[in-house]
Amino acid sequence: MNQIKDQVALRVITYLPETVEATCDLIRANFRVLEEIDKAAENELHGVFGYASRHFILELHAERKAMLEYENSSTLEFEVQVRTTLQHAWAEFEHDVRYKGDIPEGLRGKFNRRFALAVGLIELADSQFSAINSELERLGARESAKSRTPTTQISPETLAPWLLSRYPNAQRSRAEHYVWMHTLLEQLGMTTFEDSGPESPAPSTARRSRRRWATPTLSGPFAASMTTS
Repeated sequence: MNQIKDQVALRVITYLPETVEATCDLIRANFRVLEEIDKAAENELHGVFGYASRHFILELHAERKAMLEYENSSTLEFEVQVRTTLQHAWAEFEHDVRYKGDIPEGLRGKFNRRFALAVGLIELADSQFSAINSELERLGARESAKSRTPTTQISPETLAPWLLSRYPNAQRSRAEHYVWMHTLLEQLGMTTFEDSGPESPAPSTARRSRRRWATPTLSGPFAASMTTS
């Protein structure tokens, strides 16, 4: 049982390879890495196509181990895998077919070749998705800078390029997320980009009343400690 490191494990599946990298950076920053394996890099080193995923064996940082809420898991080692949606689809299908042992011995070479061809196409598709995403980000930032003015009405369609222009390192989100953000901004009384910028004037009385839910009134010792800090 001490040798099995994935008794507790999770898998992070992303749309884009660059999100895999960002996720790996977050993992390294928040946990102590005992082991890290890049399966795609290993394949490239040996000049082959195959299973592509990032595997981490992790434990908590010392400062978290010292916290009371982590007392029961302070010695726990666990695994995290990170890969794209396409890599995940290939890995799950390949695992089910090969490990069931249903492939006759004389046909294994043929199946191996087909799996290698499929994963090569997946690697190409992942790279194309990254290129499409990068081009969309460039176009969105350029169109936003060219056409948006402070008085432009905020909508789900105008919000996406505006956010990309303000946060170029962030990636495009799902369409329904921009709808949700637009609804939230409307509830806060923000209808134009002038309302949402750091240079915008103080919010109107109506906007302040709508924001009141986000700034609850504090009382007692907790309020005093918040004020002093």
